Amino acid sequence: MTEHSTRHGAPGNGPDPYATRVPTVSPAAHEPPDRPEADPLALSVGDRFDDFEVVSVLGRGSFGTVYLAREVSLDRRVAIKISPCRGQEGQALARLDHPHIVTVHGQQARDGLRILCMQYVPSLPLDKLLGELAPQAAAWSGADLLAAVDRTGAAAVEFDPGQLEDRQMLAALDHVAAVCFIGSRLAAALGHAHRQGVLHRDIKPANVLISRYGRPLLVDFNMAAADTAPDEAMFGGTLAYMAPEHLAAFDANDATAPSAVDAASDQYSLGVLIYELAVGQLPFPTPVDRTLPLAERLRTLAGARIDPGPDWAGPLWQAEPGIAAVLRRALAPDPSARWPSCDAFAEALADTIGLRRALVAVRRENFLPSWCGRHPFAALALAGVLPNAVGSAVNIPYNLLRVVPQEQEPTFLQVVNLYNLFVYPVCLTMLVAVVWPVFEGWRGRSSEPAKRLRARSLFLPRWAIRISLVGWLPGAFFFPWALHARAVTLPWTHLAHFHISILIAGLIAVTYSALAVLCIVAFIIYPAFWLDPARFRRRAAREVAPVLRAMRFIPFLAGAIPLVAVMLLITASPRTFSDDEYAAFRFLTLVLIALGMAGFEFSRLAMTRARGALEAFAGVAGTDAGTSSARASVPSSPFPRA
Repeated sequence: MTEHSTRHGAPGNGPDPYATRVPTVSPAAHEPPDRPEADPLALSVGDRFDDFEVVSVLGRGSFGTVYLAREVSLDRRVAIKISPCRGQEGQALARLDHPHIVTVHGQQARDGLRILCMQYVPSLPLDKLLGELAPQAAAWSGADLLAAVDRTGAAAVEFDPGQLEDRQMLAALDHVAAVCFIGSRLAAALGHAHRQGVLHRDIKPANVLISRYGRPLLVDFNMAAADTAPDEAMFGGTLAYMAPEHLAAFDANDATAPSAVDAASDQYSLGVLIYELAVGQLPFPTPVDRTLPLAERLRTLAGARIDPGPDWAGPLWQAEPGIAAVLRRALAPDPSARWPSCDAFAEALADTIGLRRALVAVRRENFLPSWCGRHPFAALALAGVLPNAVGSAVNIPYNLLRVVPQEQEPTFLQVVNLYNLFVYPVCLTMLVAVVWPVFEGWRGRSSEPAKRLRARSLFLPRWAIRISLVGWLPGAFFFPWALHARAVTLPWTHLAHFHISILIAGLIAVTYSALAVLCIVAFIIYPAFWLDPARFRRRAAREVAPVLRAMRFIPFLAGAIPLVAVMLLITASPRTFSDDEYAAFRFLTLVLIALGMAGFEFSRLAMTRARGALEAFAGVAGTDAGTSSARASVPSSPFPRA
């Protein structure tokens, strides 16, 4: 069965997917007619009626015909829709004033016909554009969509600075961002309509126009219902895009009332449209046999929306969890589980663009080797172990050189081994305990929500500090006690040098383990747990604020290492050296200073990058790319074309 949809962007009709538009006045109606209603008033090019002169036919559909006409008195082009005087399209459109909804200028009624004078927008229906883009499958970009509009649209357009901004934005977007761009604007238009008490009830690509500037507009409110008289409104839609409750209400054998078809049903239909935009096909299984009775078909179609429901196993949904999360909620079978409003849906779609921009910014800041991205938890282990190993490489040789008498070196090494035998298992146990829940979440085997996993990942740098302190602080007390217990008595000057070495080594371990862990978290782990883009900047700002405050101390600690090393080594050094001792002491001091200063510069640069990565989520360095879009527009995106 073929639908003939009402359009005023360009002529041309096409088959609707596995169901037809269902024009009825009650859910008890039977199968819709196979042919569109006869044109209620056939007009030809050049005909005049009232103040209008017909220029061309824009489209013929189930509910009438749309003409391009010139309004003689005002000398402007308008779209004239002539249809049977049913439903509340004129009244509904008159209540709406939104840049993504076609404006109505006036309405007349005569001889059972409605003559609707509307804003004329040189445009193309979205379903026709999708046909033009079909060879590119689901890989077209915003620029590709605009190119298709330019190829197929012959009508000249007036210069419009406002719409030009839309075109520039759309041209910069890749496929997923372009889908979110279109979807967020349509959702914002629906949100406006719902706030005015108007339901559309027939959302589908044929009822969306894309202007020559790339602006999407919602049209064809034949099925619209106003909250003033919902029971008297037209009731129907297009089966392929209906929500489960809409299908149930349309079924004469189901007890679901027409009032169940509300704003959440419009949201569901828009979700189906956006899913189709994203992957090039509808989210549900193939249709049932059309020879079956309508009631049985309706039940089968409604059941398919619940079990198995939309197909989320495709490669796009796996690669783009943000848009998948937004659409999953919009396509929830239970209306109460969907977004609380189409405004919230619009904001979430726009936030998807913002989140993807943040992820691009993170990748731009990331200086870690690609190996870290493939093996982040192995990198975490190295980040915890290597700085402590460097600290030990500084501490043990210094103590053997300056603290422990040569004849007591075997005893000292025994104490070192005893200490490590105790400390390393404790530190490793702490490390596994704090990292394991994040690791399980990374592998998708955790029941913890993403919010909790993000919080755990942001705490890992703090745990790196704590674990390093557990490894080094007890040594300041254990080594003197253990050496004393083995009859090794150290003078206070040697003890001072020992504590100096512990302090410097501990600073190295604490500073660089925290810095390395922070970089891995900021560049790899934390971004991976952003699955729900809705209001992500607001939530991220709360999550990363404590980390951003604490981060400023890491470069300070890195700079303190050479300073403390020089000050304490000089003040605690002996008054006399042998030639060999002096050469070794001077070499060690210079090495510590050089390494400390190089480490300070590295830590400063690394901290700048890590801060930039976290601020990309929190929006500190830019504006929220999402929330403004739900109300007006979406900023351009730096994404490469798909």
